[in-house]
Amino acid sequence: MARPRKYTFPLSDLRGFEDVRLELKSNPELDGLDIENAVITLKQRKQSYTAQPENLKRALVSLERYISRNGITEPVELSKREMSDILCISRPTVDKWIDAEIIKAEIPETASDKFSSIQYYPHIFTTRSILQGLKKLVDKL
Repeated sequence: MARPRKYTFPLSDLRGFEDVRLELKSNPELDGLDIENAVITLKQRKQSYTAQPENLKRALVSLERYISRNGITEPVELSKREMSDILCISRPTVDKWIDAEIIKAEIPETASDKFSSIQYYPHIFTTRSILQGLKKLVDKL
């Protein structure tokens, strides 16, 4: 994967440099810093991740096969390594799918209503939550 592009240029190249310089000089936290030679660095935005449809379908088939072979009727908690093995995807892809909310954590039913805003179990991934998430995405394809 290519690195994001970076563009760096001197702050003094800006048209409004004098206004920016005066604003920065008025900030006591910046005393002793060389504002005249300051630079600005802009980084290319990270593109949002989208999973390939064939990978989603293959992962769904793999998970359904795992559930049927093991006779699973209740949700089973899975680690990221187990998810990687079961879904036939790499461990970094598991992280990408979690970040992209393709795989979502399950909130236990035992969480009390008065504590519902507090996430005691922020990262419990179960066969049920993964299966439901993948089915929704594959149905949209």
